[in-house]
Amino acid sequence: MEFTTQPPSVSHGTYLKIQITLDIVVAAFVAIRLFTNYRYSRKLTTDDYFSVVAVVVLAGYSSSSFLMTRAFVSTYTTISTITRISVACLFTGGAAMYFAKTPLILLYIRLFGIHQWLRVSCYLLLTVTAVIYLVCAIYSGVNCISHDGNYDTPFLLRCMTNTFIPALCRCFTSIITDILILLLPLPVVAKLHLPRARKIGLMIVFMTGIFAIVAGCVSLYYQWKMKQSSNASDMTVAIVTTKSRGFMY
Repeated sequence: MEFTTQPPSVSHGTYLKIQITLDIVVAAFVAIRLFTNYRYSRKLTTDDYFSVVAVVVLAGYSSSSFLMTRAFVSTYTTISTITRISVACLFTGGAAMYFAKTPLILLYIRLFGIHQWLRVSCYLLLTVTAVIYLVCAIYSGVNCISHDGNYDTPFLLRCMTNTFIPALCRCFTSIITDILILLLPLPVVAKLHLPRARKIGLMIVFMTGIFAIVAGCVSLYYQWKMKQSSNASDMTVAIVTTKSRGFMY
């Protein structure tokens, strides 16, 4: 793998504004959700609380990803710093992906939990994805820590190689999760005794997950390109598309 540090096509200032804007929009939607749910039911549910966790984790991913893009083009960044930020970005990115979907899955359990197959499927989905994200992050962390304190260019190349593979695995897992989230409620919704127009409208709401799947495929493509060249521009696009998936949920 050739290691390059080509300048990103998006400036750091613009990138930071994009991240902050997405965070603010997500936080606003979550605030509206909490206000509406509490106003009509006078209580908040588990999925509501996890939506707050998702906002906090998403903000953490914004911070680590911004530091990552800046580190790759800065002439003053040390190799040890790049490797540490890479691992932090993988941890926060995996957590952002996981917790962005968790409120929706918990909502499925709350609304359709009477169906045992769906309830069990949701719990399995939460468990399996959590294990995969955690294993990917730990694998990268172990391979990006120098046990002899020698942080040189060959070590950086090994670290980045061991970071890209788990990142691809994480992204692929997220796409599969998006597809399952899209499909899980459809059999239940199809059997609901609702007017055809309302039933179709409800299915369309659930199928908005298609946009998350498309964004995931774009992110996977650019992460694969990064594996070939470590281009900072590809990394910027990959991070932004990953972040936008959290926005879609």
